[in-house]
Order: sequence, then C-alpha cells, then structure tokens
Amino acid sequence: MSSLLIPPPLADSDGASPLPEWVLIDIWCYIGDLRNATTAESTTSTGLPIKVTFRTSRPPLLSHLCVHCPGHDLLRVTPKVIASHTDLLLLLVPFDPITALSSGTWDYFVYRAADPPLLHLILPRRAPCASTTPSHGDGEYAVAALAFASTFPSVNKDFHLHLYHGGKQQGEWASKLLTLEDQLRDKLVPLPKAAAEYRFYQETRKTIVIGGERGTVGWVDLWRGIIFCDVLDDHPVLRDMPLPLPASGNWDRLLKQTDPNYIRDVTVSLCRDSIKYIELEIVETGETHTTVQPTESYQEWVRRKPRYTSSVVLRRGWKATIWTMPIPVASWEHWRRDCHLNVKDLGINVRDPSHLKLLSKLSGCGHSKAALRSVPMVFPTISMDDDHVYFFSIAGSTDKLEAVVAVDMG
Repeated sequence: MSSLLIPPPLADSDGASPLPEWVLIDIWCYIGDLRNATTAESTTSTGLPIKVTFRTSRPPLLSHLCVHCPGHDLLRVTPKVIASHTDLLLLLVPFDPITALSSGTWDYFVYRAADPPLLHLILPRRAPCASTTPSHGDGEYAVAALAFASTFPSVNKDFHLHLYHGGKQQGEWASKLLTLEDQLRDKLVPLPKAAAEYRFYQETRKTIVIGGERGTVGWVDLWRGIIFCDVLDDHPVLRDMPLPLPASGNWDRLLKQTDPNYIRDVTVSLCRDSIKYIELEIVETGETHTTVQPTESYQEWVRRKPRYTSSVVLRRGWKATIWTMPIPVASWEHWRRDCHLNVKDLGINVRDPSHLKLLSKLSGCGHSKAALRSVPMVFPTISMDDDHVYFFSIAGSTDKLEAVVAVDMG
C-alpha cells in the first residue's frame, strides 16, 4: 500500500497543459496532497475536508487521481473511479474503512477537472453500477444507476433505474421500476447450464455513455451483453444487446469464472458514431482438457451442457478481434468484425535498441521478435479515436503490471 503514497512522475501532471481528448485512467486513486489547476475541494458525509486532483498523461501512460482527506485513513480501503464520461468522473470514497465492504459506508463524488474544477458529494444511494452523463443546462449532470429489483437476479429481469440530477444546487434521486422485456442474450448467446447456475443475468463490469438529448447509457456485462436505456426519457425502456459470439478458445473460460476484463473491452468512439468491442483469445498448449470439439458451433457446445475440468496450460500466444456496432444501436446482426490480429504476425522495430531492451525485461522474454508471443497480455483497452489497442503485460501468475503495449490494429 505504501506505493499509493508515491504517484509516478507525469509530464502533464501540473494541470496547466490542455487536457487530452481522452486518457487511460487508473481506477485506483493515489493518496496525497498534490495540488494543481485541476484540484477541487468538498466535504465528506462525515464532515471531513477532501481534495481531488487529476494528474494527466497521454496514452499509453496512465493518468490518475490524487485524493487528500486529512483525518481519514484512505490506505486501508483506497478511493476508486467507477465511471467516467467526457470530463466527468464518478468517484467512490469509503468514509468508514473498517466496514467499507458495505455499500452503505461509501461516499459518491462527481468530479470535473475542467476549469473551474468541481467536486460534488451526491446523496447516498446503494447502486454501485452507475454512470455519469451531462444533462440539459450549463454545469448540470445526471448520475444513472441500475440495480436488481429482485433477490433472485438470475431469474427475475426487473430493475430499479435510479437517476440523480445534480449541478449548481443539491440534487436528488428518483427511481423507476423497469422490466427487461426482450431478453435477447438468452436467445442469441445463451450460457451453458454450468455457467448459468452461478451467474446473474447481468453482471455489470463497466458503463458506456452514448449521451445525446435522451442520455443513452449502456451497462456492460462483458460476458453477455449491454443493457441500454435512454435515462433522460420520461418513460425509459431497457433494451438488451448481446455481444458477438465468443471466440472458441474462450468458451471454457465461461465455465472457469474468469474475470472478463482480462480478455474483453467495450468503448464508444470519440465521435459517438459507433461502439467498439474487442476480444482477446489466449492460445494455449500443454495438458489441456478442453470441453470444445473442433467442428462444433457455440450453440452446439452449449446444448451439450459442458462442465469445467481443471487443466495445466502453457501460453503460446494470443489473438485479438475488434467488432463495431453503428450508433444508433438497432440489431445484434449489425455487429461487424472489423479487424483480427494474431501476435505471431505482430511486427516490432528490431532496429530500435530501446524496443529490444524493454522486450528483454518482460517476464519470459528473450531478445528476439518471436519472444513477444510468450508475453502474457491482458486487459485489452480500446482507443476511442484511432485503431490502437492498449494491452497490459503482467508478470506471470503474480498479476503485477510490467508494461503497457500499444498495438495498431488498423
């Protein structure tokens, strides 16, 4: 935890430089009083002063927030960014570190880095799957949260849509009960029975915002699909949009309870004209005990009701595929496979000694171009404004971040 007190040096961290159009944000905040032009101040629900500062850098470097709250032990449970849109961030700060596992002990803040910066404490609402979106009017915003309305979320498809309107004055929450009428994911991309037994119908991993006058928000389950809602409508409706069929090398991962963030990402393009989705497929060899037969389709595999069998595997490369969906979102059939990359075809400038030096430092690598195939790559993150994808290299089984690798998929 001591590393959280030492933010990495960043070239643009004074806050005086123009903000990039988009950045890669570390969801975990650093703890410290590092003021710059983006510093905003507020008060926690327990009456303590709090400051938040945005320290930016251009991709592939990570930007991050620094939080300073004297009198509050933030090292026990670290503040976290849980949603973002344009220049708005939704920040989670535990006000009682001892019982921070309970959502009732969290403060939610809306932070804006633009001039002038702001930090608003919003009224409590136990709804962790939230997103921010600009609302109508100068300086106003909305926070939308989607929560299950039933104690049996794997069966019942009723949700509470919680909407908070904030801005210059203290806002308030309003709630509506909505039902997901057309459950497309069960028809088009069903789960195998062994996976459906322990998964909720919707397990939100991130939110995306299309925005517009209707305030379109998407809650993303990276295994199954996106639930869209025009949250600013007087009569909002939930719409289900499944993700494309998974790559065959990832079918068994549905049974292993693998964190989908390791291999998938969804974002909205900077010009808001398409949704971009990437899937990373790990190529493995060794004593594998796969449940997948070479010639069967995904639906055939699901109908066989496969069950997970443990195996010993060795990574021998990876593949990545990007899909796009035009906005406005209309039909699952509109998912288009844009590009595909196999790491064995990935080029690297071997004439640049700095590239080879960095490659040699990564776990399991030598100095050759071919060594890149054995580098464990996870957490693919799609650029919003070009064809780049950022992959995070981890150190073997430790999950320690070693490097960020930018790949041009165009």
